[in-house]
Amino acid sequence: MQPKECEHQLLEEARVLLECGDDDGWRYRLISSMLYHPDIGRYQSYGMELWCESTGERAILPDLSQDREAVLTFFHRCVKGGVTSDHLLEVAEDFLEDLYGLN
Repeated sequence: MQPKECEHQLLEEARVLLECGDDDGWRYRLISSMLYHPDIGRYQSYGMELWCESTGERAILPDLSQDREAVLTFFHRCVKGGVTSDHLLEVAEDFLEDLYGLN
């Protein structure tokens, strides 16, 4: 059996809700996107984008959670911890495990 392709569709361009940077040239954005999935319909999700101004490294996770406050907390932890694109996915997985009790 073939795995099903992701059926999420971006309905609107992501909006930047908050942006800040650190002393090492990393920029962080809290973003909001309106998405669609056939099983649940339209929904608003929150995520994060980061990039390094000096190297051009970039990472984006547009659909972390529908819980704005939880993603805002995640955003502030990433900024405070100086998370880079190399570690964003790992940090996000830990965040989602804590948020939803996944193991």
